[in-house]
Amino acid sequence: MQEKSSFEENRAEQKNSFGFFVPVILSAVYFIVLFALFCVMWGYGKVGAACLFFLLGGVNIALLYMACMQLYGDVRLKDNKKARSMLAIVLCVVMFGCTVTGYAVFSRDGQYARAQLYIEQCRYEEALNILQELGGYKDADYLFDYAIYMQNGQYGAWVKKNNLTEFSIPKSATFIANDVFSLCDNLVKVNIPDSVISIGAWTFYECISLTEIVIPDSVTSIGSYAFYGCSALRNIRFNGTMQQWKKVTKGTGWNYNVPVVKVICTDGAVSIE
Repeated sequence: MQEKSSFEENRAEQKNSFGFFVPVILSAVYFIVLFALFCVMWGYGKVGAACLFFLLGGVNIALLYMACMQLYGDVRLKDNKKARSMLAIVLCVVMFGCTVTGYAVFSRDGQYARAQLYIEQCRYEEALNILQELGGYKDADYLFDYAIYMQNGQYGAWVKKNNLTEFSIPKSATFIANDVFSLCDNLVKVNIPDSVISIGAWTFYECISLTEIVIPDSVTSIGSYAFYGCSALRNIRFNGTMQQWKKVTKGTGWNYNVPVVKVICTDGAVSIE
């Protein structure tokens, strides 16, 4: 009987130890994952990272608590008032963390998405108001600068500042001002929307990397020396007919020092005079 009792005690001790180490190991792994998520979230916003750490930390505490209860006491909630009380506290902490995270992270995500939408719709003033409050969150500062540059029509300055090779002119633009992309050496491609009706003088001056340009049929005038010195420009496309292209007003030397000899239209090619 004594041997049997000793055997049962050993089994109970092993079972108890197993029940202790499993939550501890899970807790350690969980903490590593938690720290990795914290580092990732930190890049998207410090408030969101802190809330996430707080929320998931509550779960980690619950795992450690289960380990301690398994080692030192009865973990069954039915027979252990202390376990019920502690679990209730942990659940309250987690629920509070969920609330804070939902407000701090998801509401900010919603504001960020709304600012992006306003920028796409060229509603820069509204976007700037939101982005100003989101300073430091994700790339809100980058979007803030972008909105200012676009609002002021400083397309080339933005291209140079960020060393861009491709740029899309906002859909609200009706004209491209003089010298806007002048000396943008790395610019390879520019997307011009259908809203543009005029390309200014010296607009693409010495854009030596520009290889192709697509001009919408909404354009009715191209300023003097607009493509001056675009030595790599070998393809000009016009999204209109040859007759429409001939009606486009072209300033002096608009294609000076450009290797293109023909403009490709929707119904054929027109030789450049």
